[in-house]
Formats: sequence, C-alpha cells, structure tokens
Amino acid sequence: DFSYILLSSTGKKHDPSVPEPIRLLKFAQSLKMIDEHNQRYSKGLETYKVDLNEMSDWTEEEKERLHGYYPNLTAKVEGNMSKIIGKKLSNSVPNSIDYRKKIAALPVKNQITLGAVEMYVALKTKKPPVALSVQDVMDCSGMEKCNGRGGNEPAVFHWVAEHGVKTDKSYPYKEADSISCPRTTSGRLNYRLAGAMYLPFDDEEVLRKVLAFYGPVSVSLHASSSSFRAYRSGNWGPTWGEKGYGRIRAGVFMCANDNYLKIAFINNLTLILHQTTISAGRTLKEEKNFYRLLTNLMKAFFILHLASFLLLTYANPLNELDHDELSGKIHTLYQQHYSKYKTYLKKMGKKHDPSVPEPIRLLKFAQSLKMIDEHNQRYSKGLETYEVDLNEMSDWTEEEKGRLHGYYPDLTAKVEGNLTKIIRGNTSIPASRDYTKEIAALPVRRQGRCGSCFIFSALGALEMHVALRTKKAPIQLSVQDVMDCSGVSKCKGIGGNGPAVFRWIAKNGVKKEKDYPYKENDSSCPKKKTGREKYGLVDAVYLPPNKEGILKRVLALYGPVSVSLYSSSPSFVAYRSVAVGYGVENNTEYFIIRNSWGPTWGQKGYGRIRAGVFMCGIGRFSNVPIFK
Repeated sequence: DFSYILLSSTGKKHDPSVPEPIRLLKFAQSLKMIDEHNQRYSKGLETYKVDLNEMSDWTEEEKERLHGYYPNLTAKVEGNMSKIIGKKLSNSVPNSIDYRKKIAALPVKNQITLGAVEMYVALKTKKPPVALSVQDVMDCSGMEKCNGRGGNEPAVFHWVAEHGVKTDKSYPYKEADSISCPRTTSGRLNYRLAGAMYLPFDDEEVLRKVLAFYGPVSVSLHASSSSFRAYRSGNWGPTWGEKGYGRIRAGVFMCANDNYLKIAFINNLTLILHQTTISAGRTLKEEKNFYRLLTNLMKAFFILHLASFLLLTYANPLNELDHDELSGKIHTLYQQHYSKYKTYLKKMGKKHDPSVPEPIRLLKFAQSLKMIDEHNQRYSKGLETYEVDLNEMSDWTEEEKGRLHGYYPDLTAKVEGNLTKIIRGNTSIPASRDYTKEIAALPVRRQGRCGSCFIFSALGALEMHVALRTKKAPIQLSVQDVMDCSGVSKCKGIGGNGPAVFRWIAKNGVKKEKDYPYKENDSSCPKKKTGREKYGLVDAVYLPPNKEGILKRVLALYGPVSVSLYSSSPSFVAYRSVAVGYGVENNTEYFIIRNSWGPTWGQKGYGRIRAGVFMCGIGRFSNVPIFK
C-alpha cells in the first residue's frame, strides 16, 4: 500500500538518505493524522480537508527545512507605497481578485521564493510569466543555503535588483546546494526591479488594498498544525492544496502572529511558513520601539533570537513583558554569565561562531551551567553515579547537538556471521580487558557539528583492529574520505551505520587522516583515488541485539566493537561510539567507551557505562569489521 498509494501517485522513488522503515513510519503517522482530521471535518469541527502529498513520508528534519523565513527588520515599511496604502476602500474595489486569472499560470514549484517577481513582470509586460531561478539566488547571493536557517524576501529582491537573476530554464532548481556559484553571470536580468519594502504589520486591510491596487505580495504564514502541511483544498508543489494553491480565511488574522516579539522559536517547534501571495511588515512605531530596546544591547540584528532566549528561559509569556523588563532580563543574562563564558571560550580554545548569534550561545552556556550544578548536587548526595562538567558542546544549540546523532541501523546486515564460534563458544574470558592499554593511544577526535559519529565509530574500531592484527601502532584513518566519497551520508545528512562504512572500505579502501584531514564540513570527492588501503577488510556483522554478555565476549576474544548509545538526559547525548574494553569497580561492572566529541568530554574522551542493566541501550546495535 505504501509503495502504491504514495510513491506511484506522486511519482516519487524511495530516497536512500532515509531508511525505508523510517519513511514507512512517517507515512503511517500521516495516514493516522489525515483520518482523524477528516473525521473532525465530517462533523463540522474543521473547515478544510487534508490528504496525502509529497511530504507525507518526510521526517521532521526535512519538514523543518520548509520554514526558512527570518524577517529583515531594517527594510523599509510602506516607502513609496504610502499613496496606495492611504487609499480608502470604495465600491470600485472588486470584492475579489485572482491574479491567476490575469496571468498565464506557471507550474507550482517546490519552495517558491521569486513568485512575486515573476507575476509582477508578467503584469507589467503583459507577456506570459517566466520562471526565475531560485538556484541562482541560493548559490550566488551569499544569503543562505539549502540547509541553512533561512532568510527574507527583501534581501532577495535587493540582490536581484543589483545583480539580476537567471531563468529557471537556464539554471534549474536542484533542491540541494551546489558546490559553488558559476563564474559566468550572463543571462541575468533585473526586470527593472528597484528594491523591496514591507507593508505595515498586522493590517489585513492594507494587505487587501495592495493586492487590489498593486499586485501579488510575498507573505509569511505561521502554522503549528501538522494538518496544514497536508492541506488539500499552498505551496510545496502541485500535490499540496488545490494544485499547489490554498485559501486562508481573512478577517481573523489566520496563520499569523500578533507580534514578532511573540514568535515562539522554541526549539523550532513553531513553524514559520513562507508563501507567495500575502505578507506582513511592522508599523513605524513598533520598529522604533524595537530599535530602542536593542540599541541598549548593540545587538539589533539578533532580535528573533533574543525573543527565543526569553521564551526558553522565563515562564511568563512575552505579552506580559514591557520593553524595559525585556531589556532588563537580557542585561541580567550578560551580567551574570558573560565573563564566565569568555573564560570558557578561552579554556576550550574556541572562538565565537558567527553562524549563531552570541546571545544564543550565552543562553545555551547559562543553561548548561544550571544543568551541571543541579546534576552535581545530586551526585554529591549519592543520587547520580557520575559527575558532569563543561565541554566543547556546552554552548551548542539543540540543532547542533542533533547533528551528533547520525546513526541508523542497517536492518539487512548479517548477524553473527563468522563470529558464531566466539559468540556461541564456551571459552572463558578474563574479568576485564582494556584495549587502550594494549594499543598505543590515538588522540580522541572531535566530530564537531556533523552527523558523522557512525563513521568515527566504525573507523575507530577499524584502526584498533588493524593495530591488533599487525602489532603496530594504530594509523588514523580519514573520516572525510568516507564522508565525501562513499555516498553513505554527508556532514549535514541524517546519518548512517557502521556496516555500510566497513563494506565501502572493503571495496574501495580508505585514505589516511594525514593525507585527507577532517574538515567538519561537506566537500566534493577528489578525482584522485590513490593512497587508499583496505587493510584486509572484507565485511561487517552485527552482534545479536540486546545481549550484553555477547558484547563482552566479543570484546574479550575478538576486539573493539562499534556500539550505539542512547540517553534522553541532557547530561548525556545519543550517539555512536566504540566499546574498547570492560571491567569491574566496587562490584559494579562497566564497559569502556571512546567517543568522537573530543578530549573535553568524559575522561579525556573516554567514559564508562554501567554493564548488566542495559544502560543507554548499549549492545542494541553493535557491529564489528570482518577480515580475511
């Protein structure tokens, strides 16, 4: 049913970047939501129906990429639209207007950005509209990338006014970032575009005037309901809504926010949806109030992020805060934690990362301090079994931490394989074994903000196995080579699994780290394939799941194991690691793990997981490399 209903009707093929079981789960969840929503519709409790569309099997991460809108608070409000905005609505204004009936329709695109420009050009030239290139703006404007956090239309309009834009035919949309902007700029036209401006904020009457007297408007929509994305009756391609179009009820400010200060960017749970038909701006008075507040901080461009900080930190809603109180709370954050944060950055050898505004980094740091203090107080009372401390991730956002969790099991991989004798045998094993004492230690590496933990885990296990087999010092292998060339997953992908890495190396070999170092980012695969070695690797196998006894036997009799760990606690994070030994202390058994979060985590990058209680799901998905 899954293949027939969704893949056939939408013309989709299975996307290998997400395992089919995950796609199927998301599809089933969509079916349930659609059934429940349409039952409410039949009872008159909903005003619209929903149905399957291209997004019905998308993950939440993929859906989040649709919400790429951040207003430009420096853009003009009204500008030379004042005469139109000041007009009184009269009987001469039609009760309805639909520009689709005035302009030959273009096919609805997935993710429209330039739709307003296309429609205006068609209106002024009285010619069929020309589809303009979203990819040209994405690759060449420097504003934002496909997997970035978003931007705003005035920036797009201003860039097109200055540089022009290619047609979609000459530079088509790829739904991905290109390696670089093409050097040739020929074929760009600016269509006499001069700039852009916002309409006054929260005024549907003004919006109606501009639609009536000027033309189509680019707008933001706010919708936290999953049914909105499944709306049948739009913009995410022609399978959404009525062939890609939808109707939003007027007069009730539907799918909008009553104030930008109240935008709930809490962990990206609130969705800011970008459409092309209607828009919102800010009144001049509100603009001045905003700037008065932010001038105190000299952080005028952090406004949305500062709103996020307040919603995350304080219980009282923003509509109960006046500007002075808002400013005071932000100042308190800086006064209490800024000097500590600077000391932390120096100790970790870090510099401020401009991809995230400093107030957000400071907020995350303050939250980490609070969590650490509360956890260690419980530890001192015997309520926790381990201590926690600051590390390189203490000022990371949830999105950045989420990139650490890059593991999806390969459900088709062999279980046991030629390890059956070890797994099923009765050979006695020692009470403890620690491979870090048997093999010259390699530096613990840090994966940074990449979903590459499964590659680090696989290569970490492989490096130690090769050292054990050759009785030589371990050689650090290139994670970047696997990431760039294997097709398993990219830095900003959704992850992968160890067996896929082992099999790729068995077939292609892998370069050394010193020859192809880690960049913490995606790059293209070099044409030169020399310098790769296979190290006798032929395959990989999973250990039987959820069997800690088997994990211990394989560690004792075979070697290090690539393992998955999971914890919902903020003091620990789900990820893929390497089990490098086991032991016992004070009658408590434990496994020794090595992670890829750098030496500031745990005991110089290593940690101990309590054995015998299936802690953190250790042993659930464990695999090892197999050699000739």
